[in-house]
Amino acid sequence: MMEKTILLVDDEPDIREVLNISLSDIGYKVLTAENGADALNIFKNADIPVVITDIKMPGIDGIELLRKIKHENPETEVIMLTGHGDLDLAIKSLKFEATDFITKPINDDALELALVRAFEKIAMRKKLREYEKEETIGRYCYEITHRQNTPCSGENHQCPLVQTLKTHKSSKETHVHKDKNNNNIYYSISAYPLFENGQVIGAIELSRDITADINARQAMMKQDKLASIGRLSAGVAHEINNPLTTILTSTMLIQEDMAPDDPIQEELETIANETLRCRKIVTSLLDFARQTKPAKKHYNINKIVGECIKLTRKQATFHDLTIVSNLSDDMPTVLMDKDQIQQAVINLILNATDATDSGGTITVSTQFIPQDKIVEIAISDTGKGILGENTDKIFEPFFTTKDSGTGLGLAITHGIIGQHGGTINVKSNQSQGTTFTIKLPQNQGKQDGNP
Repeated sequence: MMEKTILLVDDEPDIREVLNISLSDIGYKVLTAENGADALNIFKNADIPVVITDIKMPGIDGIELLRKIKHENPETEVIMLTGHGDLDLAIKSLKFEATDFITKPINDDALELALVRAFEKIAMRKKLREYEKEETIGRYCYEITHRQNTPCSGENHQCPLVQTLKTHKSSKETHVHKDKNNNNIYYSISAYPLFENGQVIGAIELSRDITADINARQAMMKQDKLASIGRLSAGVAHEINNPLTTILTSTMLIQEDMAPDDPIQEELETIANETLRCRKIVTSLLDFARQTKPAKKHYNINKIVGECIKLTRKQATFHDLTIVSNLSDDMPTVLMDKDQIQQAVINLILNATDATDSGGTITVSTQFIPQDKIVEIAISDTGKGILGENTDKIFEPFFTTKDSGTGLGLAITHGIIGQHGGTINVKSNQSQGTTFTIKLPQNQGKQDGNP
């Protein structure tokens, strides 16, 4: 493993001492020099991958030291230290291939991040030089990393390799591609120039699949958003519920005192119906905001799913739909809150009922994936499907495509599954139907109460 050695160059002894201590504490081996001449002597006699140098020093200043170090070894990473009044010099240093610059007073976190990036670049170069498998020789990068027959192009898919060879500087892009299921795959692609005697003789490129990182970040942001909206919804719903009850009661009392054929009866009926609709929204808000902790016990998942089918079959029949159950025989018991999981599955079946035309089919299936200890519940319909641009929005609160919907059903379902340590995904093709898939870990957390 490469030793993480740093050469620290600064004419101020206090800065050298403080940085030496802080960098040593986080695991770096630190060599120090008080001027550019001493730094060059140390650099020529030691294997130093990273140099941190002040820009303004007597004798050989930081810019000149940078140029001399790059001449000796173009792959050495150099981080510049600068005062706020010397930003022009810092920018100038980047033109001479400085890795980064940090302004004084020095923020330890910023410096540590710059060092992490510098050593990552060194490690990537080393790794890529060792990466000479037979199947990559003579092939283009876009064939290997993107499985394409043509180079990357366009505003959203600029080629970092082209930029690096053009500017002689490192370049980085994030490319988005689709897998066979039309899901986004995110690639972080970095290119770095290779120097020899001060001339660019080629470049190396690193492509990394960052889909999991992106999805995790988006999921975290969505959970934070749902939690914030939940807290707001709880307060709003409680405040609105009482006046709505007063409006509804007063409307009904007025209707009772008026003749049935009074023309105002129709207006009052509209008020009553709209008030009831508002109460329905308030009830959904309270369900969404409640976020009660699941009371988990071991249950037979097939039994729960079967009960959900029984409870919704009548409504499906009313719409001339057929519900087909395809429940696997080898399902284990699952640690869950029965009522919450029932609510989630019923929500999905009722949504499928609303989305499917007369004569269609809704299929509810279960399966166990033993190697991952994951239980799957899938609800598929033969309905009209979901527009592509809507698939990323359907779990957001208040997003709905129904005329009378509140847009909270799927948000509530998403929250329930999340509280059980699971995931819920959707796949849909217009005019070909939609499938929601719930994945639950077989045993997560602890059972509440007695077994």
